[in-house]
Amino acid sequence: MQYFFNEATLIHAIRRLYGYSQKEFCVFLGYSQSTLSKIENGMCSPDMKFVIALSQKINIDLNIFKFGYVPKIPDYLLSNDSNLFLKHNYLKDGLFSSKTAYILLEMIQDKCGIDIYKKMNIPREYFVFMELKYNLQLFKDILKHVESTKVIELIEEIKARPGTLLAEESFKTCLLELNIIQLKNIIKMGDGYEIGLSYSDYDFAPQDEELKDYFQHIIAFHLFNELNVNVSPVKLQKSKYDLVLRLNAG
Repeated sequence: MQYFFNEATLIHAIRRLYGYSQKEFCVFLGYSQSTLSKIENGMCSPDMKFVIALSQKINIDLNIFKFGYVPKIPDYLLSNDSNLFLKHNYLKDGLFSSKTAYILLEMIQDKCGIDIYKKMNIPREYFVFMELKYNLQLFKDILKHVESTKVIELIEEIKARPGTLLAEESFKTCLLELNIIQLKNIIKMGDGYEIGLSYSDYDFAPQDEELKDYFQHIIAFHLFNELNVNVSPVKLQKSKYDLVLRLNAG
């Protein structure tokens, strides 16, 4: 899956980043609104006059049309509190790159047949900007929209695609270690069982711990759901296990 955006999406995203309406952007560039509207709707490509106007007015590398994304956002835009386009809870304390977040969203959209951007209320053009980082909350909310039976399939598909999400080291370490889930203990409890699970002893970086924990719980939970049992997590109180699940026959 390629991390690439067409001219229409790039120009629309840049305009929104700078906070212009179509009319204001046309006045700024000295261009007609009807032509800009056609460009942003993909009805025509920007001509050399438009590209020159953009290069003279906007402090963004015009190689973006070759890259298919914007590699660098001017610092004053990132630090400007009045830039409403960048105010989204998924960008606070970000850890994962735009490329990683975008590829995962596109995979889910393709595999699950849902408009994930609309469901999560996040503009697709955010992902045009390579420098933006996304936080753990994005990944938690993504999984809310994925059927439980699809979670394992998605992770297996990611692991089978070298050079995509696995290029992001934080994502790679979280996912590659998830298949190491060890059954440590099983105790009969009334009409069910309590299962003690432990995971890999891999030394995760501190910023990865919350994501590692979340994904491991998701995987373990849905693995047992596949066995047609009712599963509920048990709150850990100084347990020697990483996760304890309560199982009742389905």
